[in-house]
Amino acid sequence: MQAQSFSPTAIPAIRTAEAPTPKGIAVRRNVIYGKGGTRDLHADIAYPKSAPAPLPAVIFIHGGGWKEGTRKESPILYLAQAGYFAASIDYRLTDEARWPAQIQDCKLAVRRLRANAAEYGIGFPILPQARSDDGLLDICALPCKSRGEMLTLLLKAAAGEHLEVEGAQYRRGVRITVSSDEPVPVQVDGEAGGFTPLEVELLPTKVPFIVP
Repeated sequence: MQAQSFSPTAIPAIRTAEAPTPKGIAVRRNVIYGKGGTRDLHADIAYPKSAPAPLPAVIFIHGGGWKEGTRKESPILYLAQAGYFAASIDYRLTDEARWPAQIQDCKLAVRRLRANAAEYGIGFPILPQARSDDGLLDICALPCKSRGEMLTLLLKAAAGEHLEVEGAQYRRGVRITVSSDEPVPVQVDGEAGGFTPLEVELLPTKVPFIVP
């Protein structure tokens, strides 16, 4: 199954807690993806059972100005029928926690989804040998000098062909150092992480991964 194009205005939100599950779609409700303060944060997820991996993923963050709304009214069933892995997430509303708690919860959901991407068969297969339970870090380094080259690399990554690029490097270990001839900005989960050289070390049992 290939992902189909869709218009957000053409897909109504439905109450997933009450809607019947479409044929060929897997649905998991009330999946705990982390904690917001002292309480559990939940997500409802839906995805096609027979679509080949990797699936494109959509995280639905319900509206309401951060002060109202519910994850249970979402288009994830329609998205799953269109070939997407879709998750609708909880976050703490403003009557429960002050800003920026709301966006912090959303970022946590993104990190958990990335951490479990292999189990759900989603995303680009940039690190095809990576697993969450083998005690190793996986890093792929690709040479890129321009935005045009970056676009080409993204397309190759989507097709699983990026490791065939001349100069591509794939490394695995418990401690990995990344260096460059000139300082290069580093991002960690979308946040600024300084500049190279960068040393990454795996610390066992420090970060809990949730695999429903």
